[in-house]
Amino acid sequence: MKNVILILFVFCLLISCNKDEENTIEIIPILISKSELYGNGEEEINQSNLVITDSVNWVELIMKMDSVNNTSNSFTEIDVDFSQFQIIAIFDEIRPNSGSSIEILSIKEDESNITVSIGFISSNGDIPVINQPFHIVKIKKTEKPVVFIDS
Repeated sequence: MKNVILILFVFCLLISCNKDEENTIEIIPILISKSELYGNGEEEINQSNLVITDSVNWVELIMKMDSVNNTSNSFTEIDVDFSQFQIIAIFDEIRPNSGSSIEILSIKEDESNITVSIGFISSNGDIPVINQPFHIVKIKKTEKPVVFIDS
């Protein structure tokens, strides 16, 4: 009898896990830019995960990013329709050497949240250049809260 109960318990766990996965949708983001800032920190952008839902905050971020070098020149787009889209931007800490990167690995939507999985690749590159990796994408606008998780 104990074995039957244990088997039923495990089966229920598996079904509930599959049910959760069935209610999760993979969001395919549109790349704006994935690169590094090279202003020795003068842009004054802290390590952060940002959700930008309006043009005022978007223009403010672009101005900061362009304050030392014209970083936005390589963006795939600048004019975002914030009635339909929102921006997800992640910035790593300022690094003393080349070779590090930050990446949005996946964006998933469930019944209550948008979950952004972030990956870090940190290496001690041999080129001493101060840089700050970033990754910026846009997704369809949503009212759901965005949760960032490190993978």
